Amino acid sequence: MRTVVWLLFLFQVAGSSWAQTPEEKARQVLGSLTLEQKVAQLFLVYHSPADFMAEHGFGGSLVMESMVRDAPALEASLDEASRLCAVPLLVGMDQEGGEINRMRPLPGFEGIVSAEELALWSADSIQAYLQPVATRLHKLGVNLNLAPVLDPSINVDHQPTLMKSRHRSFGRDSGAIVPPARAFMAGFADHDIGCIVKHFPGYAVKENSDHEVAESLADRSALVGYVHPFAACMDQAGGVMMSSILFSFVSDRPAVFDSSLVALSRCGYPDRLVMTDDLWGTALRSWVSGGQVERADYSDADLRRLTMLAFEAGNDMLMITYPAKAVLMKEILVKAIEGDQRLAGQLDGSVYRVLLLKAELGLF
Repeated sequence: MRTVVWLLFLFQVAGSSWAQTPEEKARQVLGSLTLEQKVAQLFLVYHSPADFMAEHGFGGSLVMESMVRDAPALEASLDEASRLCAVPLLVGMDQEGGEINRMRPLPGFEGIVSAEELALWSADSIQAYLQPVATRLHKLGVNLNLAPVLDPSINVDHQPTLMKSRHRSFGRDSGAIVPPARAFMAGFADHDIGCIVKHFPGYAVKENSDHEVAESLADRSALVGYVHPFAACMDQAGGVMMSSILFSFVSDRPAVFDSSLVALSRCGYPDRLVMTDDLWGTALRSWVSGGQVERADYSDADLRRLTMLAFEAGNDMLMITYPAKAVLMKEILVKAIEGDQRLAGQLDGSVYRVLLLKAELGLF
């Protein structure tokens, strides 16, 4: 009799484990991590050999077009990394279509259409068109699309934005942007691929802010218009990527480093993940340093300031395309957070959001 009771108890425990909600699973995993493991979850890095990813415990990999040229090798590497890493990886790719088509090297995917063209289609047509794209991404091992762009094609000064000139925008306002964006996300969700909408609060300038931090003169009314598509899509998104543009009406620093804009980017969904764009981009490093920089001459002091600005602003995940620098950035954050209860609490909140997205995507 005792054996039967014990077996029933075990089945109940197992059953409760199987029935865990994503929130419960995220909290469970969070409670099992050391400080260093928690900090490592904050980083999305240029995809590297599986043993490197596992050694440093990074939260995610960024896949670029060059890696897709040898698809079998990429699939094998991502599969090995998923087996070696203690916590499953978010595997991200910028797969917008048009100019930003990382799948271009794959046969049959050379000419995926742009957001500008998709905006002319019905929602059903968009979702159907993206089914084979999402299927192929899933086979590669990608589970996170750093798209779609929710930025306007025309800004408050009636100028075409960079997103317009590169055919990356769905349209000029929320009415044009939201329907195709939601259909786009639905097409990937059908294959358990989350989407990160970008670039909050809107890439509303004509300059390329990758090279030098650009300034937007948008007033309150214009900003509300830029933000509306994000608010209208956030229920469906896995998270949001911050812009590196400086909105002078709000702040004296790029949006990604401004805590008020980072907090606003969740649009009322407190558990949505907020991500930086590439922190190794020239514009942000130059802004932090106060002058033009080259890849090789970035000082340890500037790297520390870059790291702390991004983290303390409230970003949950820090993207960087220079994996060796991510190792140093992880050390910087561990030292800063040790013994600091405020930063430790912020860390737990960010790691929880990273783990929650992983749980929602079925990675555990």
